[in-house]
Amino acid sequence: MHPVLRLYEDVLSGGGNAEFHLPPLPRFIFVVHGSAAIGKKTLAEGETWQGEGATTVKPHSGGVTCWRWELARGDQGSTTANAPGMTTHEKLTAFLEMLPKGDLLMRGDSVAFPPGGCAYLHRHQGPGIRCLIEGGIRIDTHGRSTSYGPTTRAALSG
Repeated sequence: MHPVLRLYEDVLSGGGNAEFHLPPLPRFIFVVHGSAAIGKKTLAEGETWQGEGATTVKPHSGGVTCWRWELARGDQGSTTANAPGMTTHEKLTAFLEMLPKGDLLMRGDSVAFPPGGCAYLHRHQGPGIRCLIEGGIRIDTHGRSTSYGPTTRAALSG
Protein backbone atom coordinates (compact mmCIF):
# COMPACT_ATOMS: atom_id res chain seq x y z
CA MET A 1 0.00 0.00 0.00
CA HIS A 2 1.27 3.47 -0.89
CA PRO A 3 2.07 6.01 1.84
CA VAL A 4 -0.44 8.81 2.34
CA LEU A 5 0.18 12.50 3.06
CA ARG A 6 -2.64 14.27 4.89
CA LEU A 7 -3.17 17.93 5.69
CA TYR A 8 -5.41 18.89 8.62
CA GLU A 9 -6.51 22.25 9.96
CA ASP A 10 -6.82 22.33 13.76
CA VAL A 11 -8.48 25.29 15.51
CA LEU A 12 -8.31 25.43 19.32
CA SER A 13 -9.72 28.07 21.61
CA GLY A 14 -7.34 29.26 24.30
CA GLY A 15 -7.38 28.63 28.03
CA GLY A 16 -8.62 25.77 30.13
CA ASN A 17 -7.68 22.23 29.20
CA ALA A 18 -7.84 22.76 25.44
CA GLU A 19 -4.94 20.60 24.37
CA PHE A 20 -4.66 17.55 22.18
CA HIS A 21 -2.27 14.63 21.95
CA LEU A 22 -0.91 13.19 18.72
CA PRO A 23 0.50 9.67 18.31
CA PRO A 24 3.94 9.04 16.79
CA LEU A 25 4.02 9.79 13.04
CA PRO A 26 6.28 11.88 10.82
CA ARG A 27 4.56 15.28 10.91
CA PHE A 28 5.01 18.96 10.34
CA ILE A 29 2.91 21.64 12.11
CA PHE A 30 2.64 25.26 10.96
CA VAL A 31 1.03 27.90 13.20
CA VAL A 32 -1.25 29.92 10.92
CA HIS A 33 -2.75 32.20 13.61
CA GLY A 34 -2.18 32.59 17.35
CA SER A 35 0.38 30.67 19.39
CA ALA A 36 0.78 27.36 21.17
CA ALA A 37 3.15 25.08 23.02
CA ILE A 38 3.92 22.10 20.81
CA GLY A 39 5.94 19.51 22.65
CA LYS A 40 8.49 21.54 24.62
CA LYS A 41 8.60 24.43 22.12
CA THR A 42 6.50 27.62 22.12
CA LEU A 43 5.47 28.66 18.63
CA ALA A 44 3.99 31.93 17.38
CA GLU A 45 2.22 32.74 14.11
CA GLY A 46 4.33 31.71 11.11
CA GLU A 47 6.53 29.28 13.06
CA THR A 48 6.82 25.53 12.63
CA TRP A 49 7.43 22.29 14.48
CA GLN A 50 8.58 19.02 12.95
CA GLY A 51 9.02 15.60 14.51
CA GLU A 52 8.17 11.91 14.46
CA GLY A 53 7.33 11.16 18.09
CA ALA A 54 4.12 11.60 20.05
CA THR A 55 3.46 15.23 20.94
CA THR A 56 0.93 17.53 22.61
CA VAL A 57 -0.43 20.83 21.24
CA LYS A 58 -1.60 23.31 23.90
CA PRO A 59 -2.90 26.71 22.70
CA HIS A 60 -2.03 29.92 24.52
CA SER A 61 -4.77 32.23 25.84
CA GLY A 62 -5.72 33.66 22.42
CA GLY A 63 -6.11 30.23 20.81
CA VAL A 64 -4.36 28.80 17.78
CA THR A 65 -5.00 27.68 14.22
CA CYS A 66 -2.52 25.07 12.96
CA TRP A 67 -2.00 23.26 9.70
CA ARG A 68 -0.75 19.72 10.35
CA TRP A 69 0.85 17.53 7.67
CA GLU A 70 1.22 13.83 8.47
CA LEU A 71 2.84 11.00 6.56
CA ALA A 72 1.38 7.56 7.25
CA ARG A 73 1.12 4.10 5.77
CA GLY A 74 -1.79 3.88 3.35
CA ASP A 75 -3.59 1.36 5.57
CA GLN A 76 -3.53 3.71 8.58
CA GLY A 77 -6.63 5.76 9.20
CA SER A 78 -6.78 9.49 9.87
CA THR A 79 -5.43 10.79 13.16
CA THR A 80 -8.24 13.17 13.90
CA ALA A 81 -7.44 15.16 16.99
CA ASN A 82 -10.09 15.89 19.60
CA ALA A 83 -10.15 18.26 22.55
CA PRO A 84 -12.61 20.62 24.28
CA GLY A 85 -13.02 23.83 22.27
CA MET A 86 -11.42 22.30 19.17
CA THR A 87 -12.45 21.84 15.57
CA THR A 88 -10.37 19.84 13.15
CA HIS A 89 -10.89 18.86 9.55
CA GLU A 90 -8.93 17.09 6.88
CA LYS A 91 -8.13 19.56 4.10
CA LEU A 92 -6.45 17.14 1.69
CA THR A 93 -5.37 13.51 1.43
CA ALA A 94 -2.92 12.31 -1.20
CA PHE A 95 -1.74 8.75 -1.80
CA LEU A 96 1.91 9.01 -2.84
CA GLU A 97 2.14 6.47 -5.64
CA MET A 98 5.34 7.71 -7.28
CA LEU A 99 8.04 8.40 -4.71
CA PRO A 100 11.76 8.76 -5.31
CA LYS A 101 13.89 5.87 -4.06
CA GLY A 102 15.61 6.26 -0.69
CA ASP A 103 14.82 8.35 2.34
CA LEU A 104 12.06 10.93 2.24
CA LEU A 105 12.46 14.53 3.34
CA MET A 106 9.54 16.32 4.98
CA ARG A 107 10.08 20.06 4.93
CA GLY A 108 8.21 23.30 5.15
CA ASP A 109 9.11 26.36 3.14
CA SER A 110 7.67 29.83 3.11
CA VAL A 111 7.72 31.88 -0.06
CA ALA A 112 6.55 35.49 -0.42
CA PHE A 113 6.13 37.52 -3.61
CA PRO A 114 5.30 41.18 -4.09
CA PRO A 115 2.05 41.96 -5.94
CA GLY A 116 2.49 40.94 -9.57
CA GLY A 117 5.60 38.87 -8.71
CA CYS A 118 6.56 35.81 -10.72
CA ALA A 119 8.02 32.40 -9.87
CA TYR A 120 9.77 31.45 -13.07
CA LEU A 121 9.73 27.95 -14.51
CA HIS A 122 10.94 25.50 -11.88
CA ARG A 123 10.49 21.92 -10.74
CA HIS A 124 9.92 20.29 -7.36
CA GLN A 125 11.98 17.28 -6.27
CA GLY A 126 8.92 15.34 -5.19
CA PRO A 127 5.23 15.49 -4.39
CA GLY A 128 3.92 17.90 -1.78
CA ILE A 129 1.05 19.96 -0.51
CA ARG A 130 1.25 23.70 -1.10
CA CYS A 131 -1.01 26.17 0.75
CA LEU A 132 -1.65 29.84 0.14
CA ILE A 133 -2.06 31.98 3.27
CA GLU A 134 -2.95 35.31 1.66
CA GLY A 135 -3.26 36.92 -1.74
CA GLY A 136 -3.74 34.90 -4.88
CA ILE A 137 -1.68 32.84 -7.27
CA ARG A 138 -2.04 31.75 -10.87
CA ILE A 139 -0.27 28.57 -11.91
CA ASP A 140 0.40 27.99 -15.60
CA THR A 141 1.23 24.37 -16.42
CA HIS A 142 0.64 21.95 -19.29
CA GLY A 143 -0.99 24.71 -21.37
CA ARG A 144 -3.58 25.54 -18.66
CA SER A 145 -3.89 28.38 -16.21
CA THR A 146 -5.49 27.91 -12.76
CA SER A 147 -6.00 30.57 -10.09
CA TYR A 148 -6.10 29.91 -6.33
CA GLY A 149 -7.06 32.01 -3.31
CA PRO A 150 -5.87 31.87 0.31
CA THR A 151 -6.46 28.88 2.64
CA THR A 152 -9.59 27.82 0.78
CA ARG A 153 -7.67 25.35 -1.33
CA ALA A 154 -4.71 23.08 -0.98
CA ALA A 155 -2.93 21.69 -4.00
CA LEU A 156 -0.90 18.56 -4.47
CA SER A 157 1.93 19.03 -6.88
CA GLY A 158 4.90 17.02 -7.94
